[in-house]
Amino acid sequence: LVVQWQLISNKDESYIIDVAGRQRMFSQKITKDILVLKNDTTGNTNENRSNLSKSLSEFKSVHENLKTRSVGKYKGQNTDQINNLYSQITPYYDQLIAAAECYLNGAQDCEDKHSSLLSVESNFLELMNQIVRTYSRDLEQSLQTIQNIEFFLIALILALLLFEAFYIFKPAIKLVKSSIAS
Repeated sequence: LVVQWQLISNKDESYIIDVAGRQRMFSQKITKDILVLKNDTTGNTNENRSNLSKSLSEFKSVHENLKTRSVGKYKGQNTDQINNLYSQITPYYDQLIAAAECYLNGAQDCEDKHSSLLSVESNFLELMNQIVRTYSRDLEQSLQTIQNIEFFLIALILALLLFEAFYIFKPAIKLVKSSIAS
């Protein structure tokens, strides 16, 4: 029962790790979509804007859910270390969002955002990698705790069975044998 309780409390952590990993992909996709939109020579500006808009919407929603961990499968609590990493990633996140929104709005003065886009995306990616590694390490520690509890419970059950065998059944067998013999 204790092991099941622990497993249930950790069941969504692998989902969190997966989604956090996808955030890395979305940061790269947004950067690519911005570069494609900026250098569009095919005349597919509306389609490129639509792709960027979809990516940006998903990116923002997932980022907020990972940061707050208050809704649905995201429900849980981030460690102080992960909260600290989210604080560090915020300026890069904000710059990436600002660049994407500038290009989505069709503004002509996006050049200042474009010039730092690749370094912003690189810094975001590195911090997101740290967040994913931290989520993974936390889950591994939690699973190790579950395994330790399980081993303890198995040892306790075996000790109780041995206790029963030597202190309950063995005297009972002697009593039955002596009763039969007399």
